[in-house]
Amino acid sequence: MRYLKWVSMLTILAMLFAMLPATVAEDEIIIDPVEVDVEALEIEMDDVVALDAIDDSALTLEDATIELDGLENDLLISEAEEAVEAPAAANASGDFVIDEEGTLTKYNGFDKNIVIPDGVKSIGYWDDESQYIILYINQSRTLNAVQKPADLARTLTWSSSDANVVTVDQNGTIQGIAQGTATITAATADGKGKAAKIKVLVPEPSQIEMYTYDDAIILGQTTNIEAYADTPYQYDTKVEMPITWSSSDSSVISIETTSGTSATLKGNKLGKATITASTPDGGTVSKELEVIRPELDYITLNKTKATLGIKEKLALKVSLVPAEATTTLKWKSSNPKIAAVTKKGVVVGRKVGKAVITVTAANGYSAEATITVKAAPDSVTLSKSGTVTLKRGKTLKLKATLPKKTASALTWKSSKPKIASVDQKGVVRALKKGTAVITVKTFNGKTAKVTIKVK
Repeated sequence: MRYLKWVSMLTILAMLFAMLPATVAEDEIIIDPVEVDVEALEIEMDDVVALDAIDDSALTLEDATIELDGLENDLLISEAEEAVEAPAAANASGDFVIDEEGTLTKYNGFDKNIVIPDGVKSIGYWDDESQYIILYINQSRTLNAVQKPADLARTLTWSSSDANVVTVDQNGTIQGIAQGTATITAATADGKGKAAKIKVLVPEPSQIEMYTYDDAIILGQTTNIEAYADTPYQYDTKVEMPITWSSSDSSVISIETTSGTSATLKGNKLGKATITASTPDGGTVSKELEVIRPELDYITLNKTKATLGIKEKLALKVSLVPAEATTTLKWKSSNPKIAAVTKKGVVVGRKVGKAVITVTAANGYSAEATITVKAAPDSVTLSKSGTVTLKRGKTLKLKATLPKKTASALTWKSSKPKIASVDQKGVVRALKKGTAVITVKTFNGKTAKVTIKVK
């Protein structure tokens, strides 16, 4: 019986001691209860969390920590520069609200923030692990890990769930290696707090379609070519894939300009070259193009009329328009007995009269020249004879005269062109001191001469 009385007294004493107020050091504050399951609370922005504070004295908050069940880290109380009032009554409740910075703020008497250090909040703006980003083969980009709170600035470690698909370095730079999906994780090096993850999708190389107006390019001209990469969408936005252009032989077909998905090509010489459009992720498409001559628009002759002496020859020259065109030519004389023409367009005067020489292209276009044939000259005379004196730098126009009813082309020549030169119109120019002989000659060898003395 005495034993039971002692047990009862000890029990009562224990209960009385338990009712005494707790002793708290002046450099910390205790928040009770400690069994707060934060994950179960599902704390969101603007949510209110009720925590109980013990002690009614003025406290200085210096690096106090409170353990909360459900958090991997301590609930930190930022350092206070001066004493703040705790709730007046012991065990009084205090309301805390989480603000847009992710910070728990105490309202009843405390003016400092209480922060939940939950490690890496997100990678960039991807805070939903169901979202993903697209990274192409050979493409790289640097991810930004957002920590909470930011001022803790923990050292992070980066990892990839499949380095054969996507690699990541310790700066958060990822690179697409092969088609597939990998998860990139950013976590604190000390293992505290939550980690953030983002899925990275590496699609297969782009499928490219190339469009040209024709399989041939006109020599000397330009044409446009376009290519489009079939790339996927990311969050309702089509991912743009740049196109790179190349030519297997720029001497045949060169790439003059590029703009987005199009390029301007130029045909430089006859031949073939392969044009390739490629994307950074390894997608390619190629097409062989040929440089061809343009179609002939019309032809012209270097002379539309000419006068020849009998047996004199004249080579007619044909110009094609455009010049890069090609064709076969046929020559014909309206009267071969007066003026004949060869397959190469050389006309020969045969007897006095007129004839029309016609050249015709393969597509039917033609050009004509009227040829008048006269007798061959038996002599030629000059407007000056003997010796003519000229001062250096002066010029003289010589005139050659043929007998009536004769014709011939004339050729002019100087015996000393460095002293006195002459052009094919008979204009003499005195160049330096000395003497030179100027000669004019007909097609059949008849000549006339004059001596030019330069002083």
